[in-house]
Amino acid sequence: MRAVEDSISACWQLKQEVGSYALMGDSGFKHLDFLNCCKFAEGDSRVLAQKMARDVMRVYAKTGDAGDAESTRLAGDLAKALAPAGGDKVATADLWDEHFEKVYGLADAVMDRVVAEA
Repeated sequence: MRAVEDSISACWQLKQEVGSYALMGDSGFKHLDFLNCCKFAEGDSRVLAQKMARDVMRVYAKTGDAGDAESTRLAGDLAKALAPAGGDKVATADLWDEHFEKVYGLADAVMDRVVAEA
């Protein structure tokens, strides 16, 4: 997910730098739409980030560990934010939406760790 998003961003920045050259057919920028196709083929990035956070929270609930210190800290913060739901699925979903910044922060931390380990 992060690789596709970062690639799209870098290509758009490069396109702005090279200006009108990017409009030429043999410049290679005609393939930029392929990256957007990759993005949609893999799924909406926000949905994937939420799924990643959900999966990490499941592991955290069982083990108390989310893979590294930062992810574990963020998972703990999110768990505290979700605790008032008391396991009720509707209330948990509402709190999940309310604390979306914590959700995306956790997903970003996991992606940061994976990129650093690569």
